[in-house]
Amino acid sequence: MLEGYPWITLQKDDSLVPTNPYKFLFYITNEGYFPATNVDVSCSSSFRASNGNVFRDNIGQDSIAGPIWHSQKRFLRCTQVLQIGNEPTLHTFTLAHSRNPTDVIEADMAVTVSRAICWINIRPLRVVSTFHMHAVRKNDGTFQWTYQ
Repeated sequence: MLEGYPWITLQKDDSLVPTNPYKFLFYITNEGYFPATNVDVSCSSSFRASNGNVFRDNIGQDSIAGPIWHSQKRFLRCTQVLQIGNEPTLHTFTLAHSRNPTDVIEADMAVTVSRAICWINIRPLRVVSTFHMHAVRKNDGTFQWTYQ
């Protein structure tokens, strides 16, 4: 029975802009056999700029349409929470003190995934998973995300 339980994992895919930590693609996968339904995603991000400024609690939310079946992947739009520089995003935040991706030296992101099991969408029965990640700028200017 526990093998069927919708077990969600978070993985990193390719980078759209390797020098911007928030332009990496992340996706969730249902590793269980029962479908994950009514999936809501909340992304909270923060970063530290080279000038010492810290930007916290940039939050984006998204609902994933339809069920996520066994081994099915769904890309998250968490990477579109922030706009650094003039890059277009779905959710645009103007950052007054750090408009250049090279100003960012480290970043954090928490992704919370809430879901129902097999369309039983009763609040006390919803399952919540939170994933914490940290990115550090490497010497070549690209970012490396790690799970915490």
